[in-house]
Amino acid sequence: MKICLISSVYPPRIGGPSTQTRHFATLIKEQGITPIVITFGKRDGIGLDEGVKVYYLNSHEEPLVGPFLQYSNAFLRLWKILRNEKPDIIQHQTGVDFLSVISGFLAKRLGIPSVIKYAGDLVWERLGANHSNNFSYEEIFNSSLQGRFLTRIERFALNNFTYIWATSQFQKDSLTRILKINNNKIRSYPNYIMLDTNTLSKTAKDKLTILSVCRFAYWKRIDNTLRAFAKLNKNNTVLKIVGGGNPVLENELKKLAVDLGIQDNVEFIGSVSPSRVNDLFNAADIFVSSTTHEPFGITFVEAMNAGLPIVATKVGGIPDVVPEEKAGFLVQPNHIDEMADRIRLLADDFRLRREFGEYGRQWAKKFDLKEHISTFLDLYKQMGDPNIIRQRPSSDKRISPVVEGLDKKRLYDYYKDQQEDFSRMYKDKYRKNKQRRRLDIIKELLSGYNNMDNFILDIGCGDGYASSYLLNGYPLKTYFGLDLSAQKLKIVLNRIKCSSAIIGDAENLPVSDASVHTVLCLETLEHLLNPIATLKEIERILKPGGISLISIPIDSALQKILVKGMRKLSKKRNSHFNEHIHLFTMRSINPFLDGTSFKVLTKLFCGFNFSLLDLIATRLPYGVFSSIDNLLCKLPLQCFGIGTKFGLSFGREYLILAVQKP
Repeated sequence: MKICLISSVYPPRIGGPSTQTRHFATLIKEQGITPIVITFGKRDGIGLDEGVKVYYLNSHEEPLVGPFLQYSNAFLRLWKILRNEKPDIIQHQTGVDFLSVISGFLAKRLGIPSVIKYAGDLVWERLGANHSNNFSYEEIFNSSLQGRFLTRIERFALNNFTYIWATSQFQKDSLTRILKINNNKIRSYPNYIMLDTNTLSKTAKDKLTILSVCRFAYWKRIDNTLRAFAKLNKNNTVLKIVGGGNPVLENELKKLAVDLGIQDNVEFIGSVSPSRVNDLFNAADIFVSSTTHEPFGITFVEAMNAGLPIVATKVGGIPDVVPEEKAGFLVQPNHIDEMADRIRLLADDFRLRREFGEYGRQWAKKFDLKEHISTFLDLYKQMGDPNIIRQRPSSDKRISPVVEGLDKKRLYDYYKDQQEDFSRMYKDKYRKNKQRRRLDIIKELLSGYNNMDNFILDIGCGDGYASSYLLNGYPLKTYFGLDLSAQKLKIVLNRIKCSSAIIGDAENLPVSDASVHTVLCLETLEHLLNPIATLKEIERILKPGGISLISIPIDSALQKILVKGMRKLSKKRNSHFNEHIHLFTMRSINPFLDGTSFKVLTKLFCGFNFSLLDLIATRLPYGVFSSIDNLLCKLPLQCFGIGTKFGLSFGREYLILAVQKP
């Protein structure tokens, strides 16, 4: 198995997603999985990091045109890399960003199962990070035209992925309530990290160190941390602030420290390497955060792992990470006095600091990636489950389904309980001549290819109406009808002599290898989630030299595009399944057959589509209609228009194949 990890940042660039991506690559490699990493770099290139192949996309830092060049290049390079590497799974590590819009789209386009870590969202990162006002998290999605536009982009990006990894209950609620993501796509796992094993036990000190580690963004409210610290009035306490990324805000905070008279007890350390951060955690006594928004908070796990008691705000995913009054105190955001009181309580009580610290140290083990990598191995296995229809069965655009995201169990439950009488299509006055013509061609092929001493397996036989016509006057020993509906099979047993019924799945036939001489698959492939799997099953059960007769309806390329678009727009597109999952054009059966060893013996067309002709044909004797239809279907015409349903189609309607197993 090959896993492609995509992250906007990767070592030597620092950051939580950077470190986590490297840890993921290392751990899955130890499990025998081949990881590849795709990230941004100074220029396009390929490198190796501890034996892991890393593809670098040019980050294009040119002014003004840089972002356009960066992401247009990312699209083209990512497309080429994925086509060449052919990963089994794509895992996007850096939350919803513009790179995830590209990676999710390409994953869907190429039919690669994918998962995205939803640890940060595009709307808040773009609109909330640069505002000092106390915006409501939910309001920012709809407070402006830009917010609504970015919300649509974010929803589009997320829906392209097979699964979404929600790192906290807060994130899961955001996905379902605000972004309207289907709950079936969401998998809830903590934001696991590799924990530092070289942590030190805490001892009583004369001078205490309070540590704050975060990105410099206005909604982190580092100013509230400074104000709470100023209220302590403790000369034997120092506040160390680690982070950066916003020089303007950093200057404002330094000025505030001077205004509060605490500049001698506050140290702005800036951005540092992961190893340096671990040293700072080990040297500190209390960890503090005043943020007004936090999806998860890896720094809280790192702080607890180092044995630090925590004082933080009760927002976002923090309550899922920090056990309140067991590993720390949680206060309401912007309650500076309450935060100062909780810091003072811990500063004055070494026993309480140690008690909270030891509990947090044990609690942090729940978030150790090394201990929980099996969670993701199970997810990868699930993503490879053929019972889940993903975006496309292969990278060939000609065999893409027009209905996407269907659950196999739900679809099969529908067919098991189906009451619809499909025999009506053979009796309808506007279609009976075409249907009879199709069945006569198949009957002629059947009598020419099948040895009457052998039995026939009919896949997707329904109520057996078509088969009863084909076998009328045919001295067959045994007929096996296979379908999901027990009710339909009861009709088959009464309708066809010498018949047996099998309740079964066309993609997993309950038939022994090389045991059948003739298989019928009439008007069935278009209803299946995975027609390739069914063709491979037919190949498996056929004896050498065995024959399969296949018929499928033909649609135009234009109709395929329009129907797919209409179903995407319709809110009820997955409410029922009595429509074709695949629309076949004249040549789109070829990629399916390419995956088998079948030799095509016969390829015929019947049922010429033309609205005017259809009206006339219903009034013609069958013999006359058959001759005209035979002549028209020999013309080198493909199917045009948008189908007979709209009366605007012109061309052949059915394709009939006779294929043989070597």
